[in-house]
Amino acid sequence: MTIISDDDISPLSHEHPQTEKSIPELAISASVASRVNVAFHQNSVPAVGEIELSAAPGVSFGEIRLRVTATPPFLKSKEFVFDSISEGGTLRLEVVELDLDLVYLTGLKEAVRGELVLEAFAGDRSIAQLHW
Repeated sequence: MTIISDDDISPLSHEHPQTEKSIPELAISASVASRVNVAFHQNSVPAVGEIELSAAPGVSFGEIRLRVTATPPFLKSKEFVFDSISEGGTLRLEVVELDLDLVYLTGLKEAVRGELVLEAFAGDRSIAQLHW
């Protein structure tokens, strides 16, 4: 049995240490595990602990769609829909229900570097991205 420690999950941060790309209207931050493996699935440990969307002062949005994708596909893509966000407001998704792809993870024979992309849309327009 593999034990997952708190060291495997990075804290929520508005300043992502690798790459944060956002149009100033909206910022995305997330608490994401630095490593994901089969033990996450076996022990029901979330790969993404929390996601936060923050609108800039003076900016509000109607419906926002947040798409989460992974390359390679170690988790199944999912889209979350928020009704609106007020000027300077913050939306927090504290329970992020994403399904790990168990078939993909169990088929791995060695470590593989992956990328997680969180992208927010207002209508068809991409308004913010976070690459992890």
